[in-house]
Amino acid sequence: MNLIIPVKSGGRTQFFRSHPSLPAPAGSKVYDGDGLRGDFDASQPMRFLGCDTAEMAYRVPISPTASKGSQKLDGPQWATYLTDPFEEGAWPKFPDPGLHPLVQASLSARCGPDAAANHARHAAAGRQALIDMIQADMALVGHDPAQPLTLFVALSHEVFDSYGRLLAFVNTEVKDKDIRPRTYNERQIALGMATPFFIWPNVDPFRGRASVTDAALPPKQLRSLAAKGSLGRAREDARVARSAGLGIYNPADPLKIPAFELRMLGDRKLPSRWVIDLSANADDPTILPPEGYPLIERAEDRLFIPEEYVPLFVQKGWQAAKLVRW
Repeated sequence: MNLIIPVKSGGRTQFFRSHPSLPAPAGSKVYDGDGLRGDFDASQPMRFLGCDTAEMAYRVPISPTASKGSQKLDGPQWATYLTDPFEEGAWPKFPDPGLHPLVQASLSARCGPDAAANHARHAAAGRQALIDMIQADMALVGHDPAQPLTLFVALSHEVFDSYGRLLAFVNTEVKDKDIRPRTYNERQIALGMATPFFIWPNVDPFRGRASVTDAALPPKQLRSLAAKGSLGRAREDARVARSAGLGIYNPADPLKIPAFELRMLGDRKLPSRWVIDLSANADDPTILPPEGYPLIERAEDRLFIPEEYVPLFVQKGWQAAKLVRW
């Protein structure tokens, strides 16, 4: 069971259930008038930050008015839907003003009869790669398989996603860097199993800042830092994996629809995060609107900015761009 289970969502607020710890003597875990210890269940799903692997299953539209939850990507519903997710009258409409022609054209070029099966193949490979890494780490440190493996989990500015999963960077607890290499998040990118998916401020070097205000940087400084440290290494890992044709970059079977786009299609939602091109000229102040992400060719060059923070970036010298519709 989950450690923290979302009951419902309201805007950007998640609602959870717990029960207070009140052992004898009654009330000993009530610290003061505005604090107590709450007991939750014993396990917790986690979502890796900074990377995005193909989905094993997801919600899929099945008619103009209905969708079906958590359907496997190798199933018939997804095969039918991804053959042409823009077929007129076949699926629920996107919210007004509709999907931007730039996004629709980009997706249409990659959809088709094999798009769902392609996604399923890469999802299975990504899942197995993570299992293999964890098992290899257990063997490397001589872990007793009868005992639970302790994970080191680093959280960032945003702690939970809309499913109640911890947003985290995850690795084994062993502190020897020769034994414990980079996080599973980073290793999945290096193996070509995950698409880079950098959402500000939850990636290095922005997540280490004291506040989101400090994490919003002027164009030249932001791009300079994005080429260094963990973020710079992850971007380089993606470039190397692409050049080597690993995983999702396999030239014979590249991933056609990255997971964030598949979720967008499955939910029939419009893209919502603004995006900065990390590969642009150092002093380029442009923040592209959400529908502009296809203009940035490589995933490792996209830094997604939640819409509510765009005014903060404008204060730091950025300019919010507009795209015309045609």
